[in-house]
This record gives sequence, structure tokens and C-alpha cells, in this order.
Amino acid sequence: MEEALLEKRARQSSIKLESLLNEQTGLLREANERAAAMEMRAKESGCEARKAKRQAILANAIAIVALAFTAAQYFLGGQ
Repeated sequence: MEEALLEKRARQSSIKLESLLNEQTGLLREANERAAAMEMRAKESGCEARKAKRQAILANAIAIVALAFTAAQYFLGGQ
């Protein structure tokens, strides 16, 4: 009788363990999928950041040229 009870508990524990392992596997899979999605977003963000940096450099170059042109007009017009 005691052996049967122990065997029943062992089966229940085994079922619980299997259930926990399945749940853990599912959570791990979900975490990996989220990490991959975040990595993809980070790459996209990096591309967007590089594009924004290039545009900022171009805008600054245009501003410097415009400033130089305005300064040249000011100095040449003042003489």
C-alpha cells in the first residue's frame, strides 16, 4: 500500500516537472523571439540614427555656406 502511494506521488511529481519544463521551454522561446525582435529594431534604429547624422551634417554644411555667403555680402557691401 505504501509503495503504491509513493509510486503515485512519484508519477505526480514527474508530471508536474514535465509541465514546468514545458512552461519554461515556452517562456524561453518567447524570450528569444522578443530578443530577436529587439535586436532587429536596434539595427533599424542604428540605420535611422546614421541617416539622421548624415542629414544633420549636410544641414550644418549648408548653414555654414549660407553664413559665409551672408558674411561676405555684409563685408563687401559695407566697403
